Amino acid sequence: MKKQTLCILLVPAFAAAVFLAPGLFAEGETTAAIDTSELPVSGANGFEVSIASEDVSVASGSAEAASESATLEGTIDVGSDYLNVRNSAWGTIIGRLNTKDKVKIVCKDGDWFKIDNGADKPEAERYSYIHSYYVDAPGYPSHQGEEPPVLGSDQSPAAPNPGAGATVDNGTFGADPCDPMPDSVSSDYGPRDIGIGSSYHEGIDLPVGNGTCLNALGNGTVIGSGWADGGGNYVEIQYDNGYSSLYYHLESTTVSEGQRVSIGQNVGFSDNTGAWTTGPHLHMGIFDNSGSSVNPRDVPGLEFPPLVE
Repeated sequence: MKKQTLCILLVPAFAAAVFLAPGLFAEGETTAAIDTSELPVSGANGFEVSIASEDVSVASGSAEAASESATLEGTIDVGSDYLNVRNSAWGTIIGRLNTKDKVKIVCKDGDWFKIDNGADKPEAERYSYIHSYYVDAPGYPSHQGEEPPVLGSDQSPAAPNPGAGATVDNGTFGADPCDPMPDSVSSDYGPRDIGIGSSYHEGIDLPVGNGTCLNALGNGTVIGSGWADGGGNYVEIQYDNGYSSLYYHLESTTVSEGQRVSIGQNVGFSDNTGAWTTGPHLHMGIFDNSGSSVNPRDVPGLEFPPLVE
């Protein structure tokens, strides 16, 4: 009778212990849910491994260790250039990385790697995005698939941003350098002797008044902006098609070195600055991908009015 009574008393106690056991046995531990998502491999040639989503139970204070174990180490591979770091896929540029820099890859989002910038960063800056094409990681060789376009901080391949006078947006020229364009050219490309500057004119002079809007001829990157004694205020743009343009005698510029520009975008305003000028105009020089000066009239996509003799 006493044994039966004891058993009756022990059953509820045992049930209570089982019910409470998870909380009791887990005391001093925490569960860190590492949401890395399954890495898609479709369309990514040579991609063979993935970081799977998983819940990792670790001792309290070791959540960072769990995060470390859920990342892949990647190496930046962009040659002599640098890789833009963005706050999302095709988002705002927030930094840059150089070849051989190391990154910790958390997951793959389409063509992009989400990377961990370190626990010492503020929460808003903890993670960022880089294009996977320029990253070499285990199972993810760099330069696989199609090379992405080089776009500005707030552009995406599906969102072109043509400006005034733009007729095309595919890497070729299609915008006028001035808005409006003059009816004639005041000095053409080639030999000349006007008493100032070089005896060989490496450009075309467009007689436009002070404050005329000047445009990018195509999509490209500003590679120079500042002051030159002979040319005054200037801006130089390297275009995606290999050519570059140099605008002299400006009143001011609206872009800065390193900035991406789109076809037809305003990059400055004309004036009469510098020693090599006798009146308000735009001097526009064009250079090929070797850096050699070429006649702007010979460049596909550019049209100019006749020279006034």
